Amino acid sequence: MRAVSIVPTLLALLIAAPALAADVDMDGYDDTIDCDDANATIYPGAPEFCDGLDNDCDGYDDEDVVDGATWYADADGDGYGDFATTTTACDQPSGYTDNGVDCNDANAAIYPGAPETCDGLDSDCDATIDEGAVDASTWYLDADGDAFGDPADTATSCDQPIGYIDNDWDCDDADFTVYPGASETCDGLDNDCDETIDEGAIDATTWYADADGDAFGDADASVAACNPPMGYIDNAIDCNDDDAATYPGAPETCDGLDNDCDGYDDEDAVDATTWYLDADGDTYGDPATTTAACDQPLGYIDNGIDCDDNDNFIYPGASEICDGLDNDCDGYDDNDAVDASTWFVDADGDAYGDGGAPVVSCDQPAGTIDNDEDCDDADSTVHPGAAEVCDDDDDDCDGFVDEGVLGTGDDCAAESCVEILADNPGAATGDYTLDVGDGPTLMACDMDTDGGGWTRAIAWDAESRSDDLGTLEALVTADFDNMGVVAHDTAGFVYWCDDDFSNDALSWTAPVDVPNDGEVRVDLHAQGVSMEGSGIFVTVDDGTTEYDVACSDDVKRSRYNANELAWIPTDFSCASSATDYAWDDVYEVTAADDVLAVRIASLMRDEQCKDEGRLYRLDVWVR
Repeated sequence: MRAVSIVPTLLALLIAAPALAADVDMDGYDDTIDCDDANATIYPGAPEFCDGLDNDCDGYDDEDVVDGATWYADADGDGYGDFATTTTACDQPSGYTDNGVDCNDANAAIYPGAPETCDGLDSDCDATIDEGAVDASTWYLDADGDAFGDPADTATSCDQPIGYIDNDWDCDDADFTVYPGASETCDGLDNDCDETIDEGAIDATTWYADADGDAFGDADASVAACNPPMGYIDNAIDCNDDDAATYPGAPETCDGLDNDCDGYDDEDAVDATTWYLDADGDTYGDPATTTAACDQPLGYIDNGIDCDDNDNFIYPGASEICDGLDNDCDGYDDNDAVDASTWFVDADGDAYGDGGAPVVSCDQPAGTIDNDEDCDDADSTVHPGAAEVCDDDDDDCDGFVDEGVLGTGDDCAAESCVEILADNPGAATGDYTLDVGDGPTLMACDMDTDGGGWTRAIAWDAESRSDDLGTLEALVTADFDNMGVVAHDTAGFVYWCDDDFSNDALSWTAPVDVPNDGEVRVDLHAQGVSMEGSGIFVTVDDGTTEYDVACSDDVKRSRYNANELAWIPTDFSCASSATDYAWDDVYEVTAADDVLAVRIASLMRDEQCKDEGRLYRLDVWVR
């Protein structure tokens, strides 16, 4: 910058001034030294401003202005100035710029924001050299040190970083044996980075075609590969690759071929037939003399089941006869001989055999007999001809149980005396066991009267058996309607009477449990009172009809009400006389169906027991 001094000039003017001159603008300088006395801001030594005027009256406009801008030298013309070389001026001087940020004003390619290049300089003035250079190279990591880089791991730099390389051709940067041009080996890797695995591997195996799939290969058809191709195997020792049954060590079979590749056909064939010597010519061979061959040798047969190859009458299936020999070769002599006898087990030793377990034998086995007539071989008392007894068994094996002894015990109880007589027409009158009521019961049977077969269903006799009222009550169901007295007399009868001047009724019903066809015999000894006012009525009942046995019909009905009259039969017209009130006989009645009950009914007028009805005996037989 040019510096102008105004002091000497001013002193000269002051010394030379002869007198005070005018100072129009009152700026302290008269017009002799003021270069513009009309402007108070213009005078010698005034501060210079950027206003196009000579403020300090030194003959120059706007030099060394106090409000001028600072300008920086731009020697390389790159628009960025040198901070160390400046000037102040109102207007931009030529070769200057308004900033001082250039870090090298001697090189127009160096300035803030300039593109960084690989030149060893700080081109963009950021105090860092060559960073992010636009012409920097891309480098690729070579982790495995095989001089081929990983395209996925890069670095950009002007200089080659350590561990990096200038190519991205490696396809596996973790394996130094894998890179373009490497030798392909059988390792399942793409060693040469050609995107094909194990092709042309230097250590590939030679494989041989196994066309028949028998695991043995054809020496004339091979291929080199790391792994066996489909249909190939690692050996070349098959002698016929068109037959899966032909290979070294294969089982030799009867097929006319060399199955095991040993140069011989059918030797030791696994399916060779075993042939047996047939010395006696009965088509059955000797199991002790054999040979193996694919074809049948002369004098041999295909079975070895003859038990005597010296006798052509002895062979499996021959008829067994009683000769002490094993004719049919089953290991037993004379078993099932065609001329053998049939024997039957006699377990109980009664000389009668069990037909369910026959034994065929030439000789009689111990414990057997030559008949099968026993119907129970566990009981020596049971056999044909044995005596039949009451035991619920067919003792004489005639197909009938307890025939002729029916009714002689609990095990052979009969339903009625008729059944006993049918079983044994010679059965005598007496007591037999019948299955009536709650189980087997000893009851009397009359096998003589009127063809026999009568069963005593009810038995009460105060005269001959001393039966009392208690015995009677055990046999009958007693119903009373104000009958004053029912008692047993020491004279041997049951009596009943009225003791309270009323007209009363009485009924005894005895059920008949024995099966029958309606034929009834009533052995009755009873006595009524005067027929003028009372009577006795004896009936049998088949469930539908009551049949008169003995009765009197002269009762004056007007003396009794309907309830009392209900005790007597609805139809009691028996045409008896006025004195017919005592019975001592056997009365027979035939009902239309099975007799179910016998009933004694009695009516009695008011006599204060002056008269009484009496019952001495009541035996009822049914058939």
